[in-house]
Amino acid sequence: MNPWFEVYGELALHGDFDPDAITRELGIEPTRAHRRGDLLFGGRTAPSGLWVWETESRINADSDDLAREVLDRIELTAETFRALKERHSISASLEIVPTMHVLLDDEDGEPGILATTPAHWFSVETLTRVAAYGLELDIDEYVHLADPSPDRLAAIHTNPNIIIGDPDELASLDWSDEWDAGRGMLP
Repeated sequence: MNPWFEVYGELALHGDFDPDAITRELGIEPTRAHRRGDLLFGGRTAPSGLWVWETESRINADSDDLAREVLDRIELTAETFRALKERHSISASLEIVPTMHVLLDDEDGEPGILATTPAHWFSVETLTRVAAYGLELDIDEYVHLADPSPDRLAAIHTNPNIIIGDPDELASLDWSDEWDAGRGMLP
């Protein structure tokens, strides 16, 4: 079995706003949303508001097709959308989120990891529309190990100077709640 990836696109808005107001103004029901101060998974408190609409996940989909699907969902003109962003002090991005599924054996059946990454290509038309809405373009990539059993994880060579702690715990880390899109990095 060759490595494959699932991918979806999303419009993500971050800021100190009322998600219900954004839903009314955009005329789109979000896939997920929360207010600053809401309790998040794991008992953390949301540092800012979030409003997200995402496409369905697809196998080996084209990034440009997903970007156009997200842009087509925005029914406001680019000028009206930029005004909404300014009025609510919103940071907005069009995000492409692939999750790669990889095997822990190479082509010859030897232990190792063979991971291919999807190519991302965007047409001039799509990039022009992204710029017209004043959106950042964000591509998040995740790797899902197909068989993270202890025997197979033991085949991964570790470097004690790079990984501090238990490498097995890295197989299930989720930094999505830590991401600060306004800063473009982890807090």
